[in-house]
Amino acid sequence: MRLPNEWASKITDKDQELAKKAARHIINNKDMDAWSCLADNEDNMFDFLKDKVAQRLINAVDESNYANLFVLMQRYNDWLADVIALAASKFDDTEINDRMLEYLINGDPDQQSYAARYFVYVDFKPSTTPLIKALESDNEILKLNAAEALGAQKSKKAFEVLLEKLKEDDDWKKLEAAELLAAYGNEEALTPILKAMVTSSLKENMASEAASLTCLSDHFYSPDEETKTLALEALDSVISGLPEVLPLSNVLVYNLYECIDTLLKITENEENYLTGKYAQILLRARTKFETLANNEQYTFDEDKETLEEIKHIHNILQLRDETFWDDMTYLLLEELISQDFNRKANAISTVAELDLKIAGEKLVNIIRNQSTPEVILCQAVYAIQSLEYVEAIPELKRLLIRINDPNRSAIIQNAIEVLEHPEKTPA
Repeated sequence: MRLPNEWASKITDKDQELAKKAARHIINNKDMDAWSCLADNEDNMFDFLKDKVAQRLINAVDESNYANLFVLMQRYNDWLADVIALAASKFDDTEINDRMLEYLINGDPDQQSYAARYFVYVDFKPSTTPLIKALESDNEILKLNAAEALGAQKSKKAFEVLLEKLKEDDDWKKLEAAELLAAYGNEEALTPILKAMVTSSLKENMASEAASLTCLSDHFYSPDEETKTLALEALDSVISGLPEVLPLSNVLVYNLYECIDTLLKITENEENYLTGKYAQILLRARTKFETLANNEQYTFDEDKETLEEIKHIHNILQLRDETFWDDMTYLLLEELISQDFNRKANAISTVAELDLKIAGEKLVNIIRNQSTPEVILCQAVYAIQSLEYVEAIPELKRLLIRINDPNRSAIIQNAIEVLEHPEKTPA
């Protein structure tokens, strides 16, 4: 592979001896130019090549040159941080441990991040306290590496600290706690993350952290009804967040194929109080993955594995016949009368996404109900407007009299205007 630096190019060469020579040169000469070139061009390398380059660098480190690794800790890169950590961890050397600890406590941000990454692979008890302190850093990379290292150490104190952060009022701080808990890697954090997700304005992001911590489908059969329901809610939010909020490249991380396949099998083999929720998620997934599979504007820069996974998910959904999807649609409409706030809200949004005009009267019943929360009322109004259900106009005018909040009144008034004068609506 041709790179701007000679030695960085040589270490990627198919010639094994030339590549080994380049690796020894980079380590023996503390060649920061070559090191930085590799970091700059990481995204241009296939994973198999990155693995080869990493292993060549690790193999080039021995007892005569391992001190040179500390010189290379000037420019942080996740991939190369693992190279340094794995190379240094080969020696089980107290001098390396002490020096990494010193960098963790007093180093610059790059050195601290490298050192925290080292302690992911080396269980060195004196590092626990400074790693916990690092969780408060402004450096995002350092915090994530520290959380992963503390997870490897199974630090109960760190786990409790992170769980406490989930109780913050600020949604961004809650999300950060969820990210760090996912890096920590203890599945006992799943339910606390999911509970925090329910009331968060960053629901899709919170759900993605839960989905990266554990495969959500593992909990669809959970004897704990709350965890089961929350896991379904998280899956729904992850699907909803693609690709605008959540990256498509993470469909494999989220195990979406396994989740949707499991949900299809559950739906076909049993019926219970969650059947309508299953239907709502599957209908949303069908629409979302049909869009993704048939529109290159969403996928043109994705890698082969991501594209294949999207195709597989689309295919298993397409295998079901129209009778199956008619049944799912019926069950979705039943969700509109659910007493569960989140289920009703998701059903309304899915009805709008699917442009289910047959849901018009059920949406009218929602806004007619005096006990419906105003948030749900406004969501139903948006759906009615989207479906162009003009028969709702009289009920919307009556609703306008009931609502005092000026912002919500404006939503209703706008819906009335659009339905009464569709010709004025921008194309």
